[in-house]
Amino acid sequence: MEIQQLTEVFHPAKWVQGKNSGEGWFLLEINPLPPEDQIELVVSDIESNKRVFVGYETGKLYHSEHCASEEAHTIDERVKKALKLLQNETFKVVVLPKSPELLATQPVAIAVEPEINYFLYPDHPHLNEDGTYNSNFYFPHSFCYKHDHLKFREGKDLYARVLDAFEQISIWLFRHQVWVATRKLYGKGIWIGKGTPPLPDENFPRFLNAESDCRCGNKVKYKDCHMKADLYKRVDNFEKHFDKQHIMKNWVEFQRSWYDESLKKNNHSMQLFKKAMM
Repeated sequence: MEIQQLTEVFHPAKWVQGKNSGEGWFLLEINPLPPEDQIELVVSDIESNKRVFVGYETGKLYHSEHCASEEAHTIDERVKKALKLLQNETFKVVVLPKSPELLATQPVAIAVEPEINYFLYPDHPHLNEDGTYNSNFYFPHSFCYKHDHLKFREGKDLYARVLDAFEQISIWLFRHQVWVATRKLYGKGIWIGKGTPPLPDENFPRFLNAESDCRCGNKVKYKDCHMKADLYKRVDNFEKHFDKQHIMKNWVEFQRSWYDESLKKNNHSMQLFKKAMM
């Protein structure tokens, strides 16, 4: 009943049934870009932590009609310049409504087309790490769209939690678009509005290609920039049962094995999602 209601209310949402009863996920097709005359207003509202209206037909964002017209709506000049690069883009996003082992009561959102992950955006400030859950299912990098996921709509029913997640995901996608645009202009992207801290440095060696640009955004290969320092932190914080000297002596091989394994699992999950979408 709740699933049917959600697909009727939020029209970009389609339910894809899993193999077992009660299992499955939503597929969202969202075009979050606001109308041209409202883009700066929406950016200002997000930067000021004000409510943004989400249209349930396409997931498009709108400036709230309840906002007082006399209020100032200033935005960062660097962001304002980057807004000219924004284009209408439809994102296909998988949303798993229930995953208590991953993000408690917060629905999990994963970009399928185009993909949004640390392999493509190693410096992305608001993605969750990947991981294997229930001993066999691998979750790729997901959207970090709510910093208080442990209390996401606590006490609310599934319908309220998932509908709120749909809205937050639409806003997150627009913020991602702005981040990508500012990243193109300035090398390091600007994430509008408040958010959780970026991923710790020591988490990057597992999935950032040694030959790719460094996570710091300076266009130097990761292996020639922050990779060794990240590996040291990784070993100190996560791999205490390994011999540190041995790891650092063979640090490129260790890093490559972490990266290859994560990428392999990510590509397999993407294939499963895309196959189910066909």
